[in-house]
Amino acid sequence: RCDVAIVYPVAAVEADPERGKRAVRCAFETGEYLYAHAVDFDFIDFESVERAKIVNGELQVAGERFLSIVIPDMQAVRFGMIKKLAEFARAGGHVAIIGDSPSASDRIGASDPELASLVNDITSAQPALPDPQALLNELHRRFAPDILLPDGVKPYFQHRILGDEQLY
Repeated sequence: RCDVAIVYPVAAVEADPERGKRAVRCAFETGEYLYAHAVDFDFIDFESVERAKIVNGELQVAGERFLSIVIPDMQAVRFGMIKKLAEFARAGGHVAIIGDSPSASDRIGASDPELASLVNDITSAQPALPDPQALLNELHRRFAPDILLPDGVKPYFQHRILGDEQLY
C-alpha cells in the first residue's frame, strides 16, 4: 500500500532520449528522496494510469490505490495518461509535476491546445514543484505519513496490507 506513485518516464525517453535521461534521473532521485524520508511509493506506467479508476480522491488500479501521482520532469507524455491525471486532479486527487510541465504528447506532438488545457487543469490545483523536497513538504501537508521517525534516521521500507494486517 503506497500513497504515492511516480510515473516511469517512458514517453519522455521515446520522444527525446537525451532529454528523457533527465526525466529518468528525476524519477529515481525523487524515489530515493521519498524513501529516505519514510514515504513508500511505486513506479507506475502510463497504461496503468489510463486504465485506473478514480474513487473518492484515489487513483485505483490492480489492487493498489494512490493519493498522489508524480510526473517527473517529463516534457513528453502519453495523451491518455495526462487526460486521466487531469480528471484525477479535478476529482480532488493530487498530481505533482516536478520540473518542466508536459508540452508534447503522442496525440499531435507539441503546440497542442488540448494538452495545454489538461496540464493547466493539473497545475491550477498544484503548481509545478522545483524538487523532491518541495514534493515531500506538499505530501506532508496533504496527508499524514505512515510512520514518523527521528531526524537522521533513513529507513527503507515497504507498507503492505494482508487482510486486516499492516505489514512494514
